[in-house]
Amino acid sequence: MNRLKKSSLLFIVSLLAVFLAACGSEDSSSSDSSGSKDSGDKIVIRTSHVTQEGSVIDQTHKKFKEVIEELSDGRVEVQIYPSGQLGPTDDDTVEGLMSGTFEVASAPTLVMSNFVPQYAIFDYPYFFQNNDEIKSFIETDLYKNEVQKKFEEQTGLKIIGEYGIGWMQMMNAVRPVKEPKDLEGLSIRSATAQIQMDSIEEMGANPTPMAFGEVFTAIQQGAVDGLSSTPDLIYSDKFYEAAPYLTLTDHIIIVHVLMANREFFEQLPEDIQGYVLEAAKEAVEYGWELERKHHENALESLKEEGVEVIELTPEMKEKFIEVTKPAIDKNIDVAGKEFFENAEAEMEKIR
Repeated sequence: MNRLKKSSLLFIVSLLAVFLAACGSEDSSSSDSSGSKDSGDKIVIRTSHVTQEGSVIDQTHKKFKEVIEELSDGRVEVQIYPSGQLGPTDDDTVEGLMSGTFEVASAPTLVMSNFVPQYAIFDYPYFFQNNDEIKSFIETDLYKNEVQKKFEEQTGLKIIGEYGIGWMQMMNAVRPVKEPKDLEGLSIRSATAQIQMDSIEEMGANPTPMAFGEVFTAIQQGAVDGLSSTPDLIYSDKFYEAAPYLTLTDHIIIVHVLMANREFFEQLPEDIQGYVLEAAKEAVEYGWELERKHHENALESLKEEGVEVIELTPEMKEKFIEVTKPAIDKNIDVAGKEFFENAEAEMEKIR
């Protein structure tokens, strides 16, 4: 009887061992192709952004796709979802990336400052005056430790590059603007960020927060007199049909950050991780080139449409720089006074 019980027990144990081995084999063979450690699997990377096809952001994502698919010899496939297909707002982009809805995405620093307020350094008027200054600043230890690292720790995301998509200018339907006093009495659409609203107010205009999609009609109807935006967006959205005066104030640049879901990235084979970083590096370099190209092409196109483009001399621009300094003082605590002063010290070294 004891031998029978022992035999039955051994049979059950053996059966259980076979079952567990089969489950383990099935688990290992059915791992998700996104981030699979098996180098034989096709790895799919989904990227998301909210702008239309052909934009600086879209073309930057396409460069990422081109480079990594070539480097990986087809082991990686990148699927790009533009125009907010996986989430209509920049906030949705960050949240979707954090939740793993997609693996790579771009978002502006304005949104990322909701997580790390030091990202607001990009919103202070005239803190940066050209692309080279920004590219140098993002390589500093201050930026990497006080901004990038903090964001990654709070969100579980991995930053793989930064690039500019355009400098903000002033467009209006009333008169040419050559100095701050020319903006007095004008209602200018602005983003809701307090720093940007205060900057427009210090220039002499009345900042008016409004959904971007409503601005064209608002200008036509006289609800607002103009807007602060990039030449690329101004041209693509045909604002030249409603407002014929554009002043190149260059007061703020819109910086986008290319990011990956960290958990996904760390599950990738080591060589694919390297390809992701290399593709991101080439993509953001291309993004910076596109920013200049789109800027220049948009200005030429706007001139052809009859827009009067006012280019400020260094002396003329200095007036705008001076009048917006109180906007910085009012909002210095947004990024933090100590961080702001440290960033100023870095900029002195860079210049």
